Amino acid sequence: MVVIPGLSESLSAVGKQIIHFNTTETLLSVEAAGSARGAHCPTCFCRSYRRHGQYRRQLRAQTLMGRSVNLGVQVRRFKCVNPQCSRTTFVERIDALALANQRRTVGLSGAWSAMAQALGGSAAARLSAKLGMPASRDTLLRELRRLGSSVTLAAPVVVGIDDWAITRGHRYGTIVVDLERRRPIEVLDGRESTSVADWLQRHPSIQVVARDRAGAYSDAAQRVIPHTQQVADRWHLLGNLRETVERLLLRHNARLREAAQLLVVAVSPLPQTQPAGADSVLPLMAWQKLSIDRRTARLGRYEEVVRLRAQGLSCKAIGRAMDLDQRTVSHFVRSGEYPERSPRGSGPMLLDAYRHHLCQRVVQGCTNITAVWHELQANAFKGSRGTVRVAMAHAYAVSSSTDTAGRPGRRASTPSAQRAYAWLVGWDERGNQVPKRAEHRQFVEALCAIEPQIAQASSLAREFLGLIHRRDVAGFDRWLARARDGKAPEIRRFAGSMTADLSAVRAAFESPWSSGQVEGQINRLKFLKRQMYGRAKLDLLRARVLHPN
Repeated sequence: MVVIPGLSESLSAVGKQIIHFNTTETLLSVEAAGSARGAHCPTCFCRSYRRHGQYRRQLRAQTLMGRSVNLGVQVRRFKCVNPQCSRTTFVERIDALALANQRRTVGLSGAWSAMAQALGGSAAARLSAKLGMPASRDTLLRELRRLGSSVTLAAPVVVGIDDWAITRGHRYGTIVVDLERRRPIEVLDGRESTSVADWLQRHPSIQVVARDRAGAYSDAAQRVIPHTQQVADRWHLLGNLRETVERLLLRHNARLREAAQLLVVAVSPLPQTQPAGADSVLPLMAWQKLSIDRRTARLGRYEEVVRLRAQGLSCKAIGRAMDLDQRTVSHFVRSGEYPERSPRGSGPMLLDAYRHHLCQRVVQGCTNITAVWHELQANAFKGSRGTVRVAMAHAYAVSSSTDTAGRPGRRASTPSAQRAYAWLVGWDERGNQVPKRAEHRQFVEALCAIEPQIAQASSLAREFLGLIHRRDVAGFDRWLARARDGKAPEIRRFAGSMTADLSAVRAAFESPWSSGQVEGQINRLKFLKRQMYGRAKLDLLRARVLHPN
């Protein structure tokens, strides 16, 4: 008897054995036959020994030792001995090796399904050809779609529901995640309450539903399974608070500008000229020269706008004469002085801890980059000489600017509503230095002193963040009572929306469940959707999402 590891075991499971085989550099051809004398009828299950005939099934199998495998399996046809059976003849079944009417083995179908699950259609077709198991993308997608209707899971108890964009702004779907088993269990078309209610009605075992603040999912759960505990997601609560305060700040945008005009940022106290005894002037980098030239050109435009405005020209006429946007001209006129551009924010740098020593050496007039670099290396500085050169050249460029003499500082730029909210609640941008954080605190103090509504909103927002962090339900009840009587209408509406959904909001403080897992599964769904270039239909997406790879 011929034995080929990996093939003989599969053939013996269906009563077959290898008769002979042929090999080439790329192909292994195997012939197999069986020795069993009878088989069971698939309809009446009576065993028959009356042989009617035989034929040969040609099957493709998984690669073996780098060679493609073709199987020729001899199968026999028998006569059914049961006179009441509707079948006259039947073929012996080899379902453990290959399903009926298929020309590939179960193992090859499983390999194709795994590749299609992980990569999609076209990419899986390219990989299967490289592995010696070529298949078209349509065949692979058909194998994948067969998995879509074969998902069997235990009855869910705790689920999370959220929506996702099929076509952003036009069409949406719903994903349901089993939070206990940490895996998605359903992908629905649409986010209406009717489709969600139909699915919930088929799963009466659900006891907890974690959701966002949207009313569709709340109405569906309340209508179908009213005994279910609904939990509002804490991240969405914080997002609703942020949107509320940002709407308030947008309404008081004039107050933001007023607070920014009151805040003056001091410039670095560096020398205006090179000290006597400095042996050479530190050369500037090319980008530093370009930056200085651009500032000089912008300063010249500003001075020309001020001169034309003093002559009585309107902003529109000045814009036409200088080929400038009317809003730029208006900004120059209202500023009262040259509006310096805000410095671009940067992340943490190697020189941050040594900035004070570097400034001291620049004030002393030192232009020896190598000497300063060695001094910093003695204090455990790990950067290169080029890093020190760029920083010293920038410091000398700032100190030698023509307009810094006699100018005590510059006006702070007006932050956006998003950035102002981050400052109000105490969120510091990553990499901000201590002076920058002090500027943010000064801006917040000036803004709160100007507008009482913003001051109260800042206090309530900070307190709400702390309550969410500590899961303080009693403190939330007291906070909600104060928010209902807030000065700003936006805060009162936010408190009213939480009062209407009070049981779910209170559960967010008490329950350990949230929609965090759901957001992670939506992120995975979007990755799979983009991997297929956004052209996959919902059934294909469902098959890839519900079957973890």
